[in-house]
Amino acid sequence: MNKLLKNILLATCIFLVIITGALLLTREKKPQYPYIPGEFTAQDLGFFDKKTGKTISLGMTQHEVEQMLGHGEEKKECIEYPGRLEVYYVDDKAVGIRLWTYESKSRYVTTRNIGQGYSFDGVKSVYGDPSTQTEDYVAYIFEDHGQETYFLHPDITYDSKQCFMMEFQTIDSKSDILIMDGSAF
Repeated sequence: MNKLLKNILLATCIFLVIITGALLLTREKKPQYPYIPGEFTAQDLGFFDKKTGKTISLGMTQHEVEQMLGHGEEKKECIEYPGRLEVYYVDDKAVGIRLWTYESKSRYVTTRNIGQGYSFDGVKSVYGDPSTQTEDYVAYIFEDHGQETYFLHPDITYDSKQCFMMEFQTIDSKSDILIMDGSAF
């Protein structure tokens, strides 16, 4: 009986180790970006893939994006990748990235972990006060002055060639997040 009990305990331990390992391998990854609300850096210019743990960012080439995501479907102005992530390219560089968040179980989030089911209050809690806001829209426009931190200006207009825009929008139950490089448009 003692030997039988030891075998049962050993089998149970092995089973638990296998289950724990499988759970750790399939668990979604989360971005680990130490941000400060109201301050923006280059790390804010992309989307984090919870499946792979990699970030798709503005400035990446189409080849770099496709190495991470595979080939997407060409649309009129962009290429759509699995998970409703659209990338807009100019001269082979990603200049805009849009995530449609109304799809079920999106695998992408911003680098500050905002994704499907976001609220404008949740957005403002991690990004700070927006540059502009309506009942359907919250947007951040910030400038790159060649330093680590970009500058958010509440009164800035989107005509500067050194600016980036991050927009959170919800219209008719459809939500999206758009990150754009102003120098490309």
